[in-house]
Amino acid sequence: MGSISAVTALARALLLDWLRSKTGIFFSILFPIMLMSILTLVFSDGDRFELYVQNLDVDGNGTPTRTSSILIDVLEANDALHVKHIAPDVDVYEYVKQSSKRTLVIPKGFDSAMMESSMEARMMVMLSTLDLFLEQSSIPLPDSARSSIISGREGLQRGLDALMTNDGDGTDARLLLVVDSSRDREYEHVHGMLVAILARVQQKAIDAPDMLDMDVIDTSSPLDVNHAGNANYYLPAVLAAFIMTNGVVGTSEIAADFKRRGMLKRLMSTPLSRLQWIVANMMTQTILALVLASMMIGIAVAVFNTSTPNLMSMAVLAIGALCFTGLGMLIAGVLKEPHAIAGASNALVFPMMFLSGTFWPVESMPEYMQSIAYIFPLTYFIDALNSSMYSSSMAGMLQATSVLVLLTGALVLVGSHVTRWRQE
Repeated sequence: MGSISAVTALARALLLDWLRSKTGIFFSILFPIMLMSILTLVFSDGDRFELYVQNLDVDGNGTPTRTSSILIDVLEANDALHVKHIAPDVDVYEYVKQSSKRTLVIPKGFDSAMMESSMEARMMVMLSTLDLFLEQSSIPLPDSARSSIISGREGLQRGLDALMTNDGDGTDARLLLVVDSSRDREYEHVHGMLVAILARVQQKAIDAPDMLDMDVIDTSSPLDVNHAGNANYYLPAVLAAFIMTNGVVGTSEIAADFKRRGMLKRLMSTPLSRLQWIVANMMTQTILALVLASMMIGIAVAVFNTSTPNLMSMAVLAIGALCFTGLGMLIAGVLKEPHAIAGASNALVFPMMFLSGTFWPVESMPEYMQSIAYIFPLTYFIDALNSSMYSSSMAGMLQATSVLVLLTGALVLVGSHVTRWRQE
């Protein structure tokens, strides 16, 4: 009981000391909310590619032609594209050079060229169909019927030849995608999407039926499908990064301040053990993490309409707070100089924040970077929070949480061993 009382008393003293800093409290709450807000707003169209369209195929009154309008409607209906328009009188090459905004140019004469190309394509399909029928059909045909088909095919071929011979007005249906590849790293993705869209448009232009189809089976829970967008992605990530920063930097700074003021030397005269010192700090940071995380979650739900985390998520938050507080205490125990403690904490926190999936999914990084990411405990913390908050994958959550629990135990044991306040 005495040990528990000592730990509780020290944790209470550390908590009261933190509460005395009104500025620290304000920024501890404000910073993660600002970070999540900025990320949510900046990447609100993060799953959509911006595409500018310049339509030069207009009549004398400036009205777009039928075919160009259809193409633009198809582009705007695509959920992966965010279509914007630029005026026909803009020099698109200079515009792209200056702004690096990828632009699709619909050329003058696009409508008439598409009509001619559509007619040619229909006739070519008819010819190939007749050839296939004559060569491979198992249906017995009278000689007169076969002769009529052959005669009709020859007439169709002459018509196609005449149509292709008269294509001498210089117009074609070739679209232009103008990009600046030195500054636009996503244009290849947009080009691939446009190729698929144009293939679909061409198929519809000749009334070709769908021969192949594909169904999509979504294995995510309804919560995944109906979530509030990017805010739901960034909420667990920012929560994890916030708790990690408070645990590592906040705890190590407290220990460094105690060393700087000679407070650790005074602990020599108390019955407090090194393990109790570490556990008291872990209790303090866990309480602070849960209180501040609850406030942040409440604001996120009210402002961004994010999903409300469950009790399992709060348990994962507590385990993460314990883990990173233990890591901060380990750094403070290994290093003697207060300035070295602060430098080492920041040197560990920032690479971990950027490589562990806080700002972008780990899966989007190169394979060797993914291997590095799974060295950091923050990656497992974010995975566990995502699984507990928005995924039905209980196995994934338990696996990531188990890593955090094992790491927490190891950090506490090693941290209590390397802490040497008697040598301060």
